[in-house]
Amino acid sequence: MKGLGFDPDPVNPNMDLRTQLGRRLRADAFRGNLRCLTSHLEAGADSNFVDEPGEYTALILAAHRGHTEVVRALLDVPGIDVDYTDGHGATALHHACTQGELRCAEALLAAGAAPDRARTDNGSTPLVNACDFGHADVVVTLLALGRVDAEHACHDDETPLSTAAANGWHRCVRAIAPHCDVNRRVCGRSALHVTRCADTAAALLLAGACRFLHNRDGITPQEAAYGNAAVVAVFDSGIDYWHRVRHAKHGHAMREAVATLLLVWARVGSLPVEMWLLVCTFVRSADWP
Repeated sequence: MKGLGFDPDPVNPNMDLRTQLGRRLRADAFRGNLRCLTSHLEAGADSNFVDEPGEYTALILAAHRGHTEVVRALLDVPGIDVDYTDGHGATALHHACTQGELRCAEALLAAGAAPDRARTDNGSTPLVNACDFGHADVVVTLLALGRVDAEHACHDDETPLSTAAANGWHRCVRAIAPHCDVNRRVCGRSALHVTRCADTAAALLLAGACRFLHNRDGITPQEAAYGNAAVVAVFDSGIDYWHRVRHAKHGHAMREAVATLLLVWARVGSLPVEMWLLVCTFVRSADWP
């Protein structure tokens, strides 16, 4: 889906008027030509036109290419099918989320596009697609709706969290972790088992991922990271130690200061992993009263 592979269809005078207008409308949407698209709509072009079932509609083409004004113009047309699915089962919202076109996704959602019901051939939702390509702002927007299944598993059992973790999209992991079980096993492995990115591993540990959880082969995430120096360093730093520090019943005021610093990073992700290593080394070695 990432590469659309669409070539505007040729138009010739021998075609009936509906086909001519429909093909021109799709070409306008693909190119983002709002003026011509509006003109063709006024001339009676069918906003849902396709030559064959499963082809891309004008709305899908505009959403995939990020032409927000064109998307909005099409959504204003009475009878537009906002949840039309292409030959792979993807809607315009799937395409917008795959490409990270936040404004298009917002326009589609405002028009009533289904954020969770429509699923592609492999069972992926718009949220899975956004996590697959690392579009954290789109992930946040979808989750804010409050009616998206953050635990949905595709046909290959991959979830949004496992998909983001495997691809190293730590901002997506931080966004979705509060909405799902971070220790859920997918294909016998947790998200922490599959990550190969230090920032992602840190985000998962801070969200409560268990470093001692065994996969179906009896291997822990720390053992699975063997050979990946950056991820091993995150495990060795004890980056998840802040939980014990933060919830201790007694301690020096410095403990609270360090815990607050860690909490800020957990929420906004403003500190690099290198800074984490220094802070966590200090937290672990300090002799707290």
